[in-house]
Amino acid sequence: MNNLMSEKNIELLKSLAYMSEKVPKGKFLFQEDQKGEYFFVVVTDNFEISHLPVTAKN
Repeated sequence: MNNLMSEKNIELLKSLAYMSEKVPKGKFLFQEDQKGEYFFVVVTDNFEISHLPVTAKN
């Protein structure tokens, strides 16, 4: 299983789940986690949230 499904990230997704009811489907949210890392949250048609880390490329 990849690192996106780590226990910490799953807990983070659970903490963001409330947004699925407040944000229109298909909208992208830009969030910062407890470590100061940024990621996108995508609210899908099924109100699922995807955790998409933002990485810088040099």
